[in-house]
Amino acid sequence: VLYAEDVRALPALDDPMAYDPFAAESITDPAILEQMGWRRLDNPSKESLFGGDIDDDGQLTLVGVDGAIVHGDLESGELHLIESPTAEPLSDVIRRGDDLLLSGRTGLHTGGLTRKR
Repeated sequence: VLYAEDVRALPALDDPMAYDPFAAESITDPAILEQMGWRRLDNPSKESLFGGDIDDDGQLTLVGVDGAIVHGDLESGELHLIESPTAEPLSDVIRRGDDLLLSGRTGLHTGGLTRKR
């Protein structure tokens, strides 16, 4: 997972329509990514993540393929898997306390922040 504190402060492409992802250099060095304004967080899920929610205290919740839910703290950078109420792809989440409102292909689901064992 790559995280940027302020995406508006990141360098922009001169011409986004000319961007070729197949010709672009893949940067994996954490020091270079940090210089560019990105921070790498280890993803405990091997699934792609599509949507997320972050609160004022730096608590991050991300959702994605096969009902993947990842939650953690930005300050520590620790993320862990959460039990999901569904195996369908999830596109977004709203978190209020320990309650989750999840959107997926078949509609809305609810869940909580219960760690996966």
